[in-house]
Amino acid sequence: MNPGSTATWARRVRLWQRRLRMQRAAARARDSFARRTRHVPARVASDPLGVSVVGPMAAASGMGQATRATVNTLRHVDVETVDVDYDAGAHREPPSRDLPFTIIHFNADRMLEVRAALHPSLLRDRYVIGVWFWELPEFRADWLSAFNAVDEVWAPSEFIGRTLREAAPTTVPVVDMPPGLTAPAPSTEGRAEFGLPPDACLCLSVFDVSSQVARKHPLAAIAAFRAAKFAHGEAALVFKCMRADRNPQAIRELQAAADGLPLHLITDDWPVARVHALMACTDVCLSLHRAEGLGLTMAEQMWLGKPAVATAWSGNVDFMTADDSCLVPAALVRIDRDYGPYLEGGHWAEADIPVAAAALRRLATDPGAARAMGQRARARVSHHFDRHSRGQQMRHRLLALQREAAC
Repeated sequence: MNPGSTATWARRVRLWQRRLRMQRAAARARDSFARRTRHVPARVASDPLGVSVVGPMAAASGMGQATRATVNTLRHVDVETVDVDYDAGAHREPPSRDLPFTIIHFNADRMLEVRAALHPSLLRDRYVIGVWFWELPEFRADWLSAFNAVDEVWAPSEFIGRTLREAAPTTVPVVDMPPGLTAPAPSTEGRAEFGLPPDACLCLSVFDVSSQVARKHPLAAIAAFRAAKFAHGEAALVFKCMRADRNPQAIRELQAAADGLPLHLITDDWPVARVHALMACTDVCLSLHRAEGLGLTMAEQMWLGKPAVATAWSGNVDFMTADDSCLVPAALVRIDRDYGPYLEGGHWAEADIPVAAAALRRLATDPGAARAMGQRARARVSHHFDRHSRGQQMRHRLLALQREAAC
């Protein structure tokens, strides 16, 4: 047997063993689901409305932003909250006020671990809600037991909600609950401060290297920009990469793929406000992602009046339409190997590169049309993520649970 055949055989054995482990994990979880009943603690009805919000409160990550958004949105509609910063160790202490709801901002893969680490007073006789992100249409079987750690899940997008509802037991509601956001703050920084050309059409991709570069797929953005065949000085590609030190090999591959193109690669880790300032002085949001749970950086760029060229699939289509964005058709494909938590055999999308290239050319050569689309994008996003509307949605759900507990 040659080495290639041996490697192929070993890989098949590993995949078979993993499928078997997944099937066993799913069977155990579903057996526990069958024994579970729906229960809303009585104190939810008797106590004043209030929420302990658990999560990485100060983190620059998407989950950190989601945690802060929940706090600010609930406070905006006068729901009492207590911050429980998990990363700072606050979860090990009883909260400063005893409130009937606990909302935990960690994904399903960490839910059992996080719950076990929380102070008992955050869980005992509380109604526990998980806020989970996930980017594929299939939920991992080895994470099903996470549903046993919560009474309910809030899905930040319809895309996530559909996936979770297919997996969840009937006793655990999954509620679509987009975050409430506010417009990025204005900035006085311009292109000169970022070392960017003053006159070119700047196409910006923002992504976190720790979120799996293969999923964000900046190589597709490079391919589309190259296919657009811009004249010298007409356009430039800008990549803002967070946590680039997590995968230096991926950064080298991006630089090699963009050889000969006007690529401005920014790898410094900045506060959110400075990233927003960079977004404000560019022209086009470019995201040919393979999968997004929500698509926060796209929403932020649109809120700043930037038209988006983006894959027409996954969480971002909640707040993008053909009227306010250049949605790029995509084919759903099988994942060919493991990419971090995204396992071989799952599915994500491959955007149509020629269509994306044509969209980039249209926006770069017709700035008036691009500005008009950007204004429609701003209106769309500001409505979708309106903090007051989303806060009322959260409040109404919590009040409905109080009524359920009273029955």
